[in-house]
Amino acid sequence: MDSHRINTLQELAVQAIAKQSRRIFKHEAGVLKDQDPENLHQMRVGMRRLQSAIAGLDLAIELPTIVTVKNSAKIGRSFGKLRDLDVLLAALTDNYRPLLSGREQKNLDQVIKFIAKKRQHELKQVRKTLQSKLYLDFKLELNNWLKEPEYRVAGDYAVHF
Repeated sequence: MDSHRINTLQELAVQAIAKQSRRIFKHEAGVLKDQDPENLHQMRVGMRRLQSAIAGLDLAIELPTIVTVKNSAKIGRSFGKLRDLDVLLAALTDNYRPLLSGREQKNLDQVIKFIAKKRQHELKQVRKTLQSKLYLDFKLELNNWLKEPEYRVAGDYAVHF
């Protein structure tokens, strides 16, 4: 937690958006390399929290036109499909498969193989999203805004915790 005391809605908005942006971009390389499902999970959570920060603090800040709830949701949707398949594969492989007999395991292995193939397709979609003009412009404009945030008058209101 930042030791800086937040005094205005503007400061709260910048801190919340900066925190979630760092979370998203920190895990981007790991998602592209498909090293660990946790990278995707953290990136997805960061994107959802960023959406909440944008929606909830909109009255205090003037974000670039590309940095919207709609665009962050569009980007985040591709993460969700892949994440769902990761969770399903882990549950089938780690929790369910060990409980089955050898013959049943072989049948389940065919299902797992099918889901893994679908997962590869969704991974390609996520990689495509992370290399898309929308995502790259969203990231660039968000980072530029964080360097020089623009505010609305309502952002001057004091915040009391």
